[in-house]
Order: sequence, then structure tokens, then C-alpha cells
Amino acid sequence: LVASLLHQRQGNLDFKVAATFGSAGVAGAFLGAKLTALVSGSVLLLIFAALMLIVGALMLVRKKNEPSPTDEKRRRNPTKTLLVGAGVGVVTGFLGVGGGFLVVPALVLFAGVPMHLAIGTSLLVIAINSAAGFAGHWGQGQLHFTATAAFTLAAVLGTFAGERLAGRISAGRMRQLFAGFVILIALFLMVANRQALW
Repeated sequence: LVASLLHQRQGNLDFKVAATFGSAGVAGAFLGAKLTALVSGSVLLLIFAALMLIVGALMLVRKKNEPSPTDEKRRRNPTKTLLVGAGVGVVTGFLGVGGGFLVVPALVLFAGVPMHLAIGTSLLVIAINSAAGFAGHWGQGQLHFTATAAFTLAAVLGTFAGERLAGRISAGRMRQLFAGFVILIALFLMVANRQALW
């Protein structure tokens, strides 16, 4: 939420898209959170890693040209945005992730949102979906408030540096860095949890 407000100052936040995408993901995130207990932690991380590999690859093969404002409006489809938003919400609650690695590509690939705008908008969507996922896990004995507070504080401090860097990197380069980071994390998770494959 803090990061989205920082990006909003630069005009990189579309409240309408965030509201549509985020509201669709709320129910999905709450449902996904209830399904988490059905799968072991290692398997959850492997599913997470597989999704990250797919998303990273899609971002790398995407055309380099950013959509023009006209193309962007033409490609936006409210129904598609709602469906994709709901799907991302389920993954958010199920895997216990903010969903940024899915929201950014979904906004770019399906909603025709330019990379910089997608990043800022995704942050608000993440805040909405994460709140719903958190509510879904509440009362299940799976919350560690000390770790949550410490991690949140560190993340909020990091957003200030991230917001400054985002304004200095081109959209094409941003997309490549995003994809590379997602793929590296996915490979790390697969190696760390390879025992779950056997």
C-alpha cells in the first residue's frame, strides 16, 4: 500500500484497473487461503516456483514495444480483467504470496497496461488481495505476528529505494529485470525443495 502511494505521485497508478482487478481477487484470495492446508509446504513452494518460471518466460518473449494509449484502451476487456483478477486472487491466497509476480504480467499481457503503470497499479492490487488472504488465514493458527511486523517494516523501507529506481529504468529493461529475477527465484525454490519431487 505504501509503495502504491509512492508510485501514484508519479502518475503510475490506475485506480480503476486496480479496483476491478483487486475486487475480483478478494473472493479468490479468501478461498485460496482455505485450500492451503490441503498441500504440504514443500509442494506449495514447488507450485509457486513452476508458476514463476512460466510467468518469467512469458515476460521475456513478450514484444518489446509498449502499447500506445489507443492500443492500451482497445485491448482492455473488463470481463477478462475480472476473470484474470479472480484467478490471481486464488493463487495469492493459496500460495500465501502478494501476487506481484502474477499481477504485473497479467496487467501487461492481458489488460494492455504499460510496464511502469502496471507496477504501480499492481501494488494496490497486492494490498487488496493480501488483506483478503490474510483474513482467510486468520484463526487457523498459521500467523506469526512478530515475523510479519519485522518483514513488513523492512519491506516498507525498501519501497522508497525501489520507487526511485523504477523511475530511472526504461520499460523494456524493467521487464527483462523483472523476468530474470522471477526465474532466478523459481530455480532457487526448485533446488531447495527438490526432495518433494520424490
